[in-house]
Amino acid sequence: HCAGNIQLRVGSVMLNLRIRSMLIALGGFVCLAFAGAVGVQQYAASKTAINSPHYLQIIRAKDLVADVLPPPAYLLESYLEANLAVREPTKLQQHLDALARLKKEYMARHAFWSDRANWESDDGVNEKAYTLVAKDSDVEAQKFWSAVDDRLIPALRSGDAVGVEAAMTQIAVAYAKHRAIVDELVKAAVADQAMLETIASEEVGFYSLVIYAVIAAVLLLTVLGFLFLFRRVIRPVAGVTGVMTKLASGD
Repeated sequence: HCAGNIQLRVGSVMLNLRIRSMLIALGGFVCLAFAGAVGVQQYAASKTAINSPHYLQIIRAKDLVADVLPPPAYLLESYLEANLAVREPTKLQQHLDALARLKKEYMARHAFWSDRANWESDDGVNEKAYTLVAKDSDVEAQKFWSAVDDRLIPALRSGDAVGVEAAMTQIAVAYAKHRAIVDELVKAAVADQAMLETIASEEVGFYSLVIYAVIAAVLLLTVLGFLFLFRRVIRPVAGVTGVMTKLASGD
C-alpha cells in the first residue's frame, strides 16, 4: 500500500514536471520564432531603407549615369552639335543627324515630364519643378529648335555665312535662357530630394519604434499567457493529483 502511494506521488511530480517543461519549451520556441522572424524582417528592411547600403548604391549608380551622359531634357549636347555643324562643314550631315536624334530624345522626355500623372505622389505635385521643366524651360527649348530647324540648317546647306551667324546668335540666346531655368530647376529638385529623404528617414524611425513596441507587447502577452496557463493548468492538475493520492492512501 505504501509502495503504491509513493509510486503515485512520484508519478504526480513527474507529470507536473513534464507539463511545466512542455509549456516552458513551447513558450520559448514561440518567443524565439517570433523574435527571429521579426529580426529577419527588420534586417531586410534596413538593407533597402532610405540611406541604407542598397539605397546608396542605387543613388550612386543613377548619379554616375547622370554625370557621364548629357541629359536629353537639357540642351547642352544639342548646343554643342549646333556649334560643331558650323565648325566642321565636312561632317555636316553627321552633325545634322545628331541634332535630329537629340531633338527626338528631347521631345520624348518633355512629353514624359509634361504628364502630370508622372508627378503624382502622396504629397501631390511639386508645382514649382513641374512648371520649370514642363513649361518655362520648354519655351526656350522650342525657340532653340526653331532657330536650328528654320534658320541654321537652311543657312548651312546654302552656304549663307551671314544667315548662319544670325541663327547661331538666336540659338545662343535661347540656350543661355534655357540653361538658367535648368539651373533653377536643379536647385529646386535637390532641395525637394533632401526634404523627402528627411521625411522618409523620420517616418522609418517612427514606424520602427512602433514595430518594436508591438514586438515587446506581443512577447509580454505571450509570457503572461503562458503564466496564466501554468496557473490554470499545472496547479489544478497538481491539486487533483494530490486529492487522488490522499484517496488512494485512505485519507
